[in-house]
Amino acid sequence: MMKTTRIGGWHVLCMVLASGLAALPASFALAGDGELERVRADIEAEGLGWVAGETAVSRLPGEVFRSMLLPLDGDRAAEMAAFLGGEPSSRVAAPVRPSWVPRAAPDDPVFTWRDVDGEDWTTPVRNQGLCGACTIFAAVAVIEGAANVAYGSADLDLDLSEQNLLSCTSVSCSGGGMDAAVGLNRAKSHGVPDEGCHPYTATDGNCNQGCADLAERALKVTDWGWAAGPNLSDWWKTPTVEQIKEALTHGPLSTSMTVYSDFSMYNSGVYEKTASATQEGGHAVVIIGWNDGNDSWYGKNSWGPGWGDGGYFEIKRGESGFAEGGTAWAQVDVSQIPGMMTLSPDKLAISLEFGSGDTYTRIVEVRFQGDEGEMAVGVDTGSLPGWLSVSPTSGTIGPEQTLELEFLFDEAGWPLDGVGTQVQVVGIVAGHGLARTVEARLTVFEKSAPDPDPDPDPGDPDEDGGVAAAGGGDGCGCGSAGAARPGLLVRLLALL
Repeated sequence: MMKTTRIGGWHVLCMVLASGLAALPASFALAGDGELERVRADIEAEGLGWVAGETAVSRLPGEVFRSMLLPLDGDRAAEMAAFLGGEPSSRVAAPVRPSWVPRAAPDDPVFTWRDVDGEDWTTPVRNQGLCGACTIFAAVAVIEGAANVAYGSADLDLDLSEQNLLSCTSVSCSGGGMDAAVGLNRAKSHGVPDEGCHPYTATDGNCNQGCADLAERALKVTDWGWAAGPNLSDWWKTPTVEQIKEALTHGPLSTSMTVYSDFSMYNSGVYEKTASATQEGGHAVVIIGWNDGNDSWYGKNSWGPGWGDGGYFEIKRGESGFAEGGTAWAQVDVSQIPGMMTLSPDKLAISLEFGSGDTYTRIVEVRFQGDEGEMAVGVDTGSLPGWLSVSPTSGTIGPEQTLELEFLFDEAGWPLDGVGTQVQVVGIVAGHGLARTVEARLTVFEKSAPDPDPDPDPGDPDEDGGVAAAGGGDGCGCGSAGAARPGLLVRLLALL
């Protein structure tokens, strides 16, 4: 699946992409036109498995190329401790993985988020330009990927504002920040708005230059953490292959690496630096998968689609300090994404007496959170059991409007020979393929069994389904039971 990319206001790299390098001024040519040939010769002589070629950054002089990277000196430990101010109490050991999202198992030999059952779950490759904000780009890419995964949609592809995180944190175009931690922490405390709210300029910018309704348009990260473990000190640890794989099955990860001069010429294959390559700086990128056969990781860069394999790469495990530290995941709550729908309630529980054959109706409200346009809503009815039906199965909803979905519980479709509980998760799809769910739980019990939900007010006939009252006495004003039968007890259990 082809995904488009956004190119911001960085003129030099845009010119490189547009001209195929031919129109670059002489000052942008490397001092030695034979450098590419030398790297290719080294690859062949050393038996390495990658292809070098011209890229959008391969002809940048060293000092310009290094402006896109992070300095390798400095007390990174002190910076981390000062920024985070101690270990966050809310840090968890691993993200919660939505059950409906296609995913791999850590023991699969090959996996990449670019191809899960033929769908690309990554967001388009971005371009940081001549600004050393790679840590911010890695953080935003992980958040965007986490949103796709949480939604259960490969095509949601939010375009979030790198500029906002760059301008509102200690990170600058000259570097700063601890891997993606600075951006992820800011996104957790303040959120990150969409690109249109605070467009990228490849400069440090100003935190107050965003749109007037930035707070309403900002998506917050619910949590983030290290693949190596839940504690602040786990940043120092090199995560194991198994830890990285397990975290990757939840979504893309940010990580760090050391960039060598020949990496600028990477086209395809499994990258390993050549023996004569020079160390240029640190870099933050995204891990999107693995290949056990090649003993490699799949990565996503932020140098635009004119570098590497459309902006992606494959790298040997253990090469260039890749994933040796600062490997982080992020988690997003889909209900917090601005402009999308909410369900109320999203869990239903009903109990019916065995053998009554009765029915019970409950209403779920779907509300659109956006402020413009309309959104199509559909119900996934493909796997509904006989005891549950939903109507309508499709509709549209506009700003500040509510769509009512009727859930009908019917014991006549009960699949068991006796009492028990059945649970069905119903998918509600809207907007960009947003997938929310309603959990419907039906419990059937014997007539002689104790009431599973004792009546808090036995004197109120509207709370007792066994009383022959108009509407069947559903007691909530949101549905109706079938015709009353002697001894029938219909209860609406408390929401889970």
